[in-house]
Amino acid sequence: MKRHDGSVAIARGREAQTLAHLIEAGPAGDTSLGFSRAKWARRTSGYVFDLRKLGFDIQTHMEQVEVDTRVARYVLAVDFDVLESSGVESLGGAS
Repeated sequence: MKRHDGSVAIARGREAQTLAHLIEAGPAGDTSLGFSRAKWARRTSGYVFDLRKLGFDIQTHMEQVEVDTRVARYVLAVDFDVLESSGVESLGGAS
């Protein structure tokens, strides 16, 4: 992603996998429960935090799933071009 200062944000590792999953999920995004299907996705909120520090606009919406349970739904808020994917799988293997 190209930042306002002209630099390019590069996501690697788990953050890249998280970003790939959010791109795949589209405007509906996915919940932290959806991410848990991936064996690597143990710290979804941490990966999203790291992506935000890189400049990616990711929104968080809280959803009620049971009487006393809420989960976060993460939505990538802007479109951007992926310049290189290096074979990252969204819910696949480890980085």
